[in-house]
Amino acid sequence: MRLKTCKQVVLGCLCGFLAPAFLCRGGEIHTHKAPLYWSVYEYAREMELAGIPYHEMDLSSAQWDAVIDMMSTKFKSHGYDMICTDGFLPQTARDGSVYMTHYGSMPLKTLISKCRVNGMRVGVYDNPLWIKGDLDAKVPGTDYTLRSLTRNSQDQVLYPEVTDRPDFTWVVTDHPGAREYIDGFFKHYHDMGVNFVRMDFMCWYEDGDPGRDYPVTCGYGRKRYELGLSYIRESAAKYGIFTSIVMPELYNDAELESKYCNMTRIVQDTNIGGWHHFSSFNRGKIYDRWPYADNQFDGFTHWSHIGGKGKIILDGDFLRLNKCDNDDERRSQVSLQLIAGGPVAIADTPETIGDLSQFYTNDELLALNKDGFVGKPLSDVVNSEKSCRWWGTMTNGDVVIAMFNRESVSRTMSMNLEEIGLVGSYRVRDLWAHVYEESVTDTYKAQIPAHGCKVVRLMQKDAPHPSEIFLIGKATPAYWNIDQASETLREDDGTFVYSGPLFRGEIRFVSERDWHSVNYMPEHNGTWLTDGNKVEVFNGDPHELAKHWWVNESGTYEVRIKVSASGNMASVSAIRIGDLPPMVTLLGAASGFWESAYAPVIYPQEGSSDIFVWEGAVKPTADRKHFKFAASPGEPAETTFMIPETVDYNGNVKTVKLGETYKYCEETGGGSDHFWGFAPLDCGHCKVIVNKSDKTVSFLDRHTSAICQTGVDFALKAYFRGENLIVESVDEEVEVYDLSGRCIVRTDTGWLSVNCPSSGIYIVHSGGHTLKLVK
Repeated sequence: MRLKTCKQVVLGCLCGFLAPAFLCRGGEIHTHKAPLYWSVYEYAREMELAGIPYHEMDLSSAQWDAVIDMMSTKFKSHGYDMICTDGFLPQTARDGSVYMTHYGSMPLKTLISKCRVNGMRVGVYDNPLWIKGDLDAKVPGTDYTLRSLTRNSQDQVLYPEVTDRPDFTWVVTDHPGAREYIDGFFKHYHDMGVNFVRMDFMCWYEDGDPGRDYPVTCGYGRKRYELGLSYIRESAAKYGIFTSIVMPELYNDAELESKYCNMTRIVQDTNIGGWHHFSSFNRGKIYDRWPYADNQFDGFTHWSHIGGKGKIILDGDFLRLNKCDNDDERRSQVSLQLIAGGPVAIADTPETIGDLSQFYTNDELLALNKDGFVGKPLSDVVNSEKSCRWWGTMTNGDVVIAMFNRESVSRTMSMNLEEIGLVGSYRVRDLWAHVYEESVTDTYKAQIPAHGCKVVRLMQKDAPHPSEIFLIGKATPAYWNIDQASETLREDDGTFVYSGPLFRGEIRFVSERDWHSVNYMPEHNGTWLTDGNKVEVFNGDPHELAKHWWVNESGTYEVRIKVSASGNMASVSAIRIGDLPPMVTLLGAASGFWESAYAPVIYPQEGSSDIFVWEGAVKPTADRKHFKFAASPGEPAETTFMIPETVDYNGNVKTVKLGETYKYCEETGGGSDHFWGFAPLDCGHCKVIVNKSDKTVSFLDRHTSAICQTGVDFALKAYFRGENLIVESVDEEVEVYDLSGRCIVRTDTGWLSVNCPSSGIYIVHSGGHTLKLVK
């Protein structure tokens, strides 16, 4: 912590103003978990080290495509859902825009469209206190020019004799129009589809960064800095944008940054990365101002007291695991980010990452991020022995311990459980080795390699009494989808009862829709469910220790589970009371499910056992694989599929028309993998009827259809969802007209949703493509 200088206090009085009313209101902003994402930093930093001038730095479209492909295929399923720009490359406002439109040669809208197609989002490195547009342009919604927001001779600043470095043109936040300019900044990015902004060089604004040999700006003062942050918080909340602040002074224990921002950097730039940035660079040295610490470990330790659940997120900057010397260093670096509740920001590129994705995608460790976990060291005194031992409690009560060996030799480290308030016996799960160790009662000890770590999850053996019980496994309608685990009903005597379909396969029971809840398993794996037998109660995810009952014959079952008052004993009984109820499952692009085990179940219409109806929107796809039906969920080899008798497109699709009925044949195992599908011109909302008695499938018009003239690449898609017309385009500009030629709505973001309650014909135009939709 650094006390404010006399000059700062005087300037605060000279700039005196009343705080806006919204500053006096409440409103919690610390409800986010830390982001998981990729940053362009390594590309840009290596260009800088190679001596490439900043105005010549750039990434090609092919490089961006490779990054998006890497993140969407290797990382997205593990929670990494964003790529983010950084500094270095030119950041320009073009085509008359007041705000940034291009990063290098890449239009931001194009980058956002590329990411959206792959299920990714874009974060932007920019600062609402920077001006990038033409100084004679107007602040949106006002008559103020951008020039009027800049420093003038009447402004009192910390260093009047200093001319700001030309890197940035700064907004003077107490000038008229500043609040509107900042609001327009966040609206600009919101309208693009951006919900993460990384704001850099804040110490330059607040006090000129006088820790250098000379101030780099005139220093606009703490009052203006707080006013700017307050406007930022107001508009970021208004538009749903997460704010990450970089290079702040963090005076008074980050008093202002914690009040107005979601996340703050707490350490020097990544630079060359590896162990240098993680632990060794000026180890043990803490400064009285930015950057405070030169390595991540000291930074996270020193600032650990300001972080925590419901507090600001601590940011250790980017990771370059390809710069580590060995895998122990890589495990340590990823572990600390997640133990401290910080983001994991991958900077490795497609060219340098090799097989290192395994360290970023440890799902047992990433569960901490999903949980919102934030741990603390036993001491926030940097370079102390206790600062190398961290711990924290997860939402479900499990305790996570992490011990880091910063030394160059292997050593034994320990954690006394009483020191962190734990009493009793605990099951130990190693989050890197993915195995259970021997239970621990008093002190946990481990031999840790040089530069390595040990991260374990401690779970109480005693299980709480459940308020609910769920069924999970391939014998259940939910298959292995824990979020859809089949529920039971609780009777007055506390018995949990399930009555419904079960399929041939494995099954076990859980107390919540969470693998880490209490699991109820048979004593011996493979015990038939109808045999009941002894139940093993396991508090936590059993992982490799998991055991399952076996359902030998598909049918309708009544299953009863009773748990003792202590929660540590249970009994299970089951009887088969009939055959499976009539059902079909829907696979293909229309449902979004491709595996019969996970596909949604459709039950017959009331009063019938043979008629099954599905209604919804069908979007154009290149392969036209819209529909395939199965008799029930299950493994493909054991499932009967209802497929077209003949195919006429790509060797595996029967092209269908609205208003037509087609015969199907049955096939066990699904070897043919045949589908029904619409040509692009026939896509839209429809009703599909499966008639088991006639062995037919009918496709009917729901009077809401889309006729899509987009070409084979399907660069433009439009469809109705309820009363809303949804349009997706890889081009930025989209226009929607009614039949009279009146433009209903226009956007330049490549995506829109507009309410269209009236029936009629709508024309969508984008990038040379045209769609006609009939509603």
